[in-house]
Amino acid sequence: MSAKGGTRRIARIATRALAVAWFSVLLFWVCQPYPTTAPRRSDGWIPLEVDGGTGRVKLQAPAFERVPSIGETRWLLDATVDEPISFGEFRVVDAFLSEPNSPVDSESSSSATFEPIAALDEERLDALATTFGELTVCESDPTALPDACARRLTERTARFGPASTALATDVCVGGVAAAWRSGARTTLVVSGCVLLLSVLFARAFCGWFCPMGAVVDFADFLCSPIRRLVQRRRRKSGARSGVSGRFRALFAVGLIAASCGGVALVGWFSPIATLTRNVGATLGPVQTAAYRGWGQVPVPTTGAIVSVAVFLAVLALGTLGRRTFCRWLCPAGAIFAMLARLRVFGYSVDGERCVGCGQCSSVCSFDAVDAWRADAVQINANCASCGNCADVCPRRAISFGRVAPLKTTRANGSGVPTGAVDAKRLERRRALVWFGGLAASAVGGAALGRIATKSALASEPVVRPPGSVSERDFLRRCVRCGECLRACPNDALRPIDVEGGLARLATPTLNADWSGCEPSCANCGRVCPTGAIRPLTIAEKRRFVLGLATVDRTTCLPHAGVADCRLCVDECARAGYDAIEFVAVGTQIDENGRPIEDVGFLAPVVRAERCVGCGLCQARCAAIVVRTDKALARPAIKVVATFAIFR
Repeated sequence: MSAKGGTRRIARIATRALAVAWFSVLLFWVCQPYPTTAPRRSDGWIPLEVDGGTGRVKLQAPAFERVPSIGETRWLLDATVDEPISFGEFRVVDAFLSEPNSPVDSESSSSATFEPIAALDEERLDALATTFGELTVCESDPTALPDACARRLTERTARFGPASTALATDVCVGGVAAAWRSGARTTLVVSGCVLLLSVLFARAFCGWFCPMGAVVDFADFLCSPIRRLVQRRRRKSGARSGVSGRFRALFAVGLIAASCGGVALVGWFSPIATLTRNVGATLGPVQTAAYRGWGQVPVPTTGAIVSVAVFLAVLALGTLGRRTFCRWLCPAGAIFAMLARLRVFGYSVDGERCVGCGQCSSVCSFDAVDAWRADAVQINANCASCGNCADVCPRRAISFGRVAPLKTTRANGSGVPTGAVDAKRLERRRALVWFGGLAASAVGGAALGRIATKSALASEPVVRPPGSVSERDFLRRCVRCGECLRACPNDALRPIDVEGGLARLATPTLNADWSGCEPSCANCGRVCPTGAIRPLTIAEKRRFVLGLATVDRTTCLPHAGVADCRLCVDECARAGYDAIEFVAVGTQIDENGRPIEDVGFLAPVVRAERCVGCGLCQARCAAIVVRTDKALARPAIKVVATFAIFR
């Protein structure tokens, strides 16, 4: 290998390592909502001095409480009254730290002086000047909606980029986003750049930047001992394989047609979506256990297990040949190969130097070197610009540069094309069969998509994530990447299992038996690459109706008269929805129309006009009544799907 080839090899390894590292950071750090910390609230700050004109206040800190540094901002709150009063945002202008073991009194204790950033109105000035109770010092606005998880995603996105950027490099994901006008700008821009790269440098993305390609290459390395035995036997038997590109094209056409028919099945095999889904399903539970313990890891679904098993089986195909997934199944590779016919730069063979030794063909992982005859060599549209062929060529007959129209050249140095006649014969003999296969694949894929969509829409509706589009559009746009599952802080979103049907398989749904939708999180819409889940603010998310909680009065403990229980009521109030309340049930009236005393009982009832279907009540009932107390076999309150609307 020449020095130039060694440099190219090192550069290729480095770029692919960086691509894998970047993919891992986006999936396991930016997208992962933990660790999150809610803004601290410190109670027990005693007012020492208050300026009734400006609102400047000096507060004595509680024992062992950290005093904020000068210049930091805090919010002051009086929580001792019936209706807590927020005095707004203050800046620390002076701070005093007490000496260790000093007596606890107003002169020697730690204290801080706060000055309002914005002028206070008369009402709040009077309340601050006349307060006699202890104040609460908050790190964020106590009147704002909780947004710990959403804020964490925002902070990490600012440092590393949007979590969906890696998925946006998948042209199949970008195609789905563009076809259904999802408005996912990041996906459209990045996918467009990748397509432009493919026009300029053929399949350079596959050879230099694709994380899935790097994983497949690593699996091929592990499978290399078995592959050598298989290839040795194949050479003895004279077996050949020249149909990988054609099969991949037929397969890609079928997947794209199914996506046009209403179900984005292309996401099952598009490279980055496949990698995201299966790596997240495999390593995601390990990361969750590291942060929160194995008790917080939900049981994997059958569909997730099958998906990971198929993914590992695809990687194990490296025992039969290198880059088997890329050569046979990758729909993005089929698109790149089609665009490669327009490429501007690439590798080409100098017929004056080529001796037909076949070393280039033996090292090519993409079936990009055609050697139909002993004296004819051509680099076809599958070339990924990796440069391995140029590194091993003993005559330096392969070089990188501007590419002339593809033609087969004679290796004896005459430069006379020898493949033109063969190409015409091949076209005449197989054109009808080839286009017939493409048509059959397209029709079959479209029919499969239509049938699967109709079956899904006719079945029982499922509860989708907050911000989801209509069910028909959701099935069109969702590429089953699993990014929203990774961004969900409590694993409330789970993939639909095999019994959900082909159209809904691996799409996200709310699993309220495990956890409800976190009120401080709206991450799923912000990481979705295709717009199947729209990005929402926390305020919009809290008004988005996922479903409606319904109480089973035959099993609910208060309704059945078995025991007193207010778990659902307290959980709903804690989340700030107040959609469940106790009402008198089973009351009777006498002949005068007056209620009879000691008749009836209090039981929870859902107020439909307030319920958004977050599932927190169902999760609480399942955790305590079902799994801990074992009083019921299933939760007595359940969220059912409704039309997704805003309140």
